[in-house]
Amino acid sequence: MVMAVLPLVGTAHTGAPDLVLTAARATRLPGLEGEAMLCVKDVMHTDLCRVEPGETVADVARTLIFHGAQCALVVEGEELLGIVSERDLLGIVTERDLLKAVLPTTAELNEAGSFRAFSDLVAVARDHFAAPVESVMTRPVRTVDRDAGLIRALGTMLSGRIHHLPVVGPKGEVVGVVTQPDLLRAVFMEWQRGTGASH
Repeated sequence: MVMAVLPLVGTAHTGAPDLVLTAARATRLPGLEGEAMLCVKDVMHTDLCRVEPGETVADVARTLIFHGAQCALVVEGEELLGIVSERDLLGIVTERDLLKAVLPTTAELNEAGSFRAFSDLVAVARDHFAAPVESVMTRPVRTVDRDAGLIRALGTMLSGRIHHLPVVGPKGEVVGVVTQPDLLRAVFMEWQRGTGASH
């Protein structure tokens, strides 16, 4: 069983990226003087969990819980220096995928007498924890370039109903992940900066 965290550069996956906006970090839009656009690399997380397709749902749940992560990249085999390229990505598995795999559906939950105690939920989940993660992971994996604007990332997320989007560098290497909450945080921080509002 291989459970690894890919220590890339920068902000940990579990923490909020630094969103103090400076002219140096903002990309200027051509032809729009003074108009700034945040890029994906400004808000992405860079500490990523990596799991293999043969690992069980329980293995992956343990990894995510231990590392305080929301998703893991599913790849096969060891990668030189911990680098994972876009073509190595078999899938991505998120907390939401695991919850859908082990917990009952609304219809099952509403069946009279099916679940009277928490132990009933645990008993149902027990059977599903042994399933291989490749049976519950999301695939194919869509990615976004690290230099893309946040509007492009949001468009990709909304069109694909994606909550966790792997980010790739110029050589196709996976350099991070961006989430919908990251985008919300960026919009809020920029709004707060523009209005002078404070917490």
